[in-house]
Amino acid sequence: MIEQAKNTGIIKINSQNKTYRNYINVPDLLEISNCFLKDDTSEKSYTFDTFGQTLEMQDLANLIFEILNIKSNIDRTFNANLPSDNYFGNPEEQNILLERYNLRLNSVKTCLETIV
Repeated sequence: MIEQAKNTGIIKINSQNKTYRNYINVPDLLEISNCFLKDDTSEKSYTFDTFGQTLEMQDLANLIFEILNIKSNIDRTFNANLPSDNYFGNPEEQNILLERYNLRLNSVKTCLETIV
């Protein structure tokens, strides 16, 4: 999406329905993982479910335009009658780890600002 916005001034979203996804900054995920691996009291293994900040695709596109200081121009055929797609898991376990290790996730906006 960033490349589309930079190169064409347009972001094309192919999903016709609301599509929600979670986004996490890779350094945040690595920090959580590192704390877990160094924690002698932690479980022997752990499955990281998807978590982070939940955004609908159009909200993400608008955020990218805002950060790039470009007028929002989204190409999307939207059908409000379609059910939404939700590509995110249950963050409950990850929130326990964040609290245990006194960590806070960076916002998607903060993460995007570092890469654009």
